[in-house]
Amino acid sequence: MILNQFFFPLLAILIAVNVADAAFRGVANDFVDNTAGNVDRALHPKAFGRRLNNKDKSKKSKKMKMTKKKKSEAPSSAPSSVPTRFLQPDYDFGMFKEIEGFWVGEEKFANEECGGPFDYCSTAVFDPRGEVEPENFLIFQSAFIGETGSSSCLVDAGVNPVTGDINSNWFRKVDPFNYILQIEQKKCLAKEECTYNVVEQSGFFDDYTILEQSCGSHLKVDRTTGLNNCELFQVNLLEENTTKDLLVVNVLSYSGGVAGYGNIVCPIEPTFSLDALASDENMDGILLFVKQGCIGENCTVTSTDDWECTI
Repeated sequence: MILNQFFFPLLAILIAVNVADAAFRGVANDFVDNTAGNVDRALHPKAFGRRLNNKDKSKKSKKMKMTKKKKSEAPSSAPSSVPTRFLQPDYDFGMFKEIEGFWVGEEKFANEECGGPFDYCSTAVFDPRGEVEPENFLIFQSAFIGETGSSSCLVDAGVNPVTGDINSNWFRKVDPFNYILQIEQKKCLAKEECTYNVVEQSGFFDDYTILEQSCGSHLKVDRTTGLNNCELFQVNLLEENTTKDLLVVNVLSYSGGVAGYGNIVCPIEPTFSLDALASDENMDGILLFVKQGCIGENCTVTSTDDWECTI
C-alpha cells in the first residue's frame, strides 16, 4: 500500500512533466488519458523520445518511423482498458510476467533519419501494478555513451553485467526526459522466431549455459506522444558453468513509433546483433538487459515458475 501511494503520484508527476516537455517541443499536440478506454488522441508524427549526446550537448532524436503502413504481423496482447477493436491478430491484452522487474544494461539505436548506431546505458522498470487492475507501465531511462556502435555500457561504462553494480557516473548523464510507456498487447513467439543465442553471440556470457528461454512480443503506447510501437523480447535463464550461479538476461528489439496499432510493423526477431539492426528496416533499437530485481512479495529474480512464453 505504501509503495502504491508513492508510485502512482510520482508516475502522474512524471507524465505531466513529460507531456508538458513534449508539447513544448512540438512532439505532441494533445494528450488524453485512455486508462478508461478513451483512445482519442491528437497525434504528432515526431519523436518517440530523445537521447542526450553528452559529447556535444546536442539532442539526438530517436524519431519513430512513420512511413510503414503495412498491417503488423507481430506480437500481441494489451490491457483490459484498451477497446477490443484495437486488439491485433493473435494478440491478447496485458504484459507477460517474465518481463516484469528492474533491468540494467545497454542499448544500440539507429534509423534512417537519425543515423547511428548510437550507444546508451539504459535502465527499465516493467511494472504491472495498478490501483484497480494491472496498468503495465514501462519506465525507461538512458544515458548516451558513444556514437560508433562499439562503446559498451557493460564494459566501458563500468556496469557489471552480472551484479548490475554501477562503478561510474554514467547514470548522472541520463536525459531528463524519461520514457513512460504502457504495454497494452502481448503475444508469444515460436522458437523459430527467436533464434538469437545470447551466450554464443553477445560476447558477454561465454562462461554460461542457457537453461531456459521465453520469447514474446509486446505492443505499447507512448503515454506522452500517443505513438505506438512493437517490442520483441527473449528472456534467458543462464547458469555459470563453474559456480552454478544463475542470471536472467533479456534481449530485446523494438520498432519505430507510428499512429495506430494497425500500422505497426515489428522487427524480425529479438536480437542484440548490430548487423540485424543495420539490415532490418523495421528495427530502430536493440537492448541487452540483466535483471536486477523483481516486483511483488516473496518474488525471486531467477524464478521461471510464472514465465508464460517458454520455448
